[in-house]
Amino acid sequence: MNEIELYETCGFLDPELIDIARQYKTNQLANTKVRLVCQVIYNENKLPNPTETSVDLGEYTKQVIEKRFSSFPNSTILAFGKAAVVQRITYIVFPVRDLEGLLELFLKTL
Repeated sequence: MNEIELYETCGFLDPELIDIARQYKTNQLANTKVRLVCQVIYNENKLPNPTETSVDLGEYTKQVIEKRFSSFPNSTILAFGKAAVVQRITYIVFPVRDLEGLLELFLKTL
């Protein structure tokens, strides 16, 4: 069994989606468009504490994300982006001020 086979039946898929996943993986699902989403969550040390500032956090966060992504080498991104599947990926970026604390809180709630 290779790695891709693990993802068609593992615990994060709803049972009614397992057959659809198998059909998609074997190219047997007719008239289907798939839009992949990649969620990027990272610890951002430049976000101010919302209780200690009056800045517009939405606009500030947008600027931080744009600055972070502008440091990626464009040639690498463009070369990688020529793959057909990569062109259909939507990236959703979530900068988090205290990722470790958020993960600890999440683990406590399990």
